[in-house]
Amino acid sequence: MRKALIALMAAALLAPAAAARDVGGVDIPETLRVAGKDLALNGAGIRTKVFFKVYAGALYLPGPSSSAAAIVASDGPMAIRLHFLMDVDAKSIQDAWNEGFRAGSAGSAGSGGSAGSAGSFEAPADKVSRFNACFAEDSRKGTIYDIVYDPAEGTMVKINGVVKDVIPGADFKKAVFAIWLGDKPADKGLKKGLLGG
Repeated sequence: MRKALIALMAAALLAPAAAARDVGGVDIPETLRVAGKDLALNGAGIRTKVFFKVYAGALYLPGPSSSAAAIVASDGPMAIRLHFLMDVDAKSIQDAWNEGFRAGSAGSAGSGGSAGSAGSFEAPADKVSRFNACFAEDSRKGTIYDIVYDPAEGTMVKINGVVKDVIPGADFKKAVFAIWLGDKPADKGLKKGLLGG
């Protein structure tokens, strides 16, 4: 009995903390810890540009959701992980964010968008500058970006586990997540994947 108990404990200690899903040849964890809570993988997909696979993206939420509008509008904890599949220079990354912020601020016609629409989100210029400053170095294949929203703190940018900045405000969080989930997302196929499609 004792040997069986020891074997069981050893197996538990050696077991991985969380299962992973293969997306684009990289392991995407099924859970991510944010603000003391384990968020579940909502969906994942590949960001492509022309014919290149740029990164595997994953969205983590407290509970499953297929509503982009509800996710973007939510003031609850959430995270997006980007696992790069190729080298990308810093300027291209910053240009992509700026393009995403512009598309998000355009949104649908009107300030709130139509029913089912993620709406329009204007990112304050000073916060956009802070966000872009986090990406001053080129990204290499294998680099991991975590963009994490904690309502008590703000939007945290982590690169390979190192915190670069925490930018306060639900307004900015909405603008950031609209890059992938807005009415004019960076990649429609990736948006569908993030929403569990």
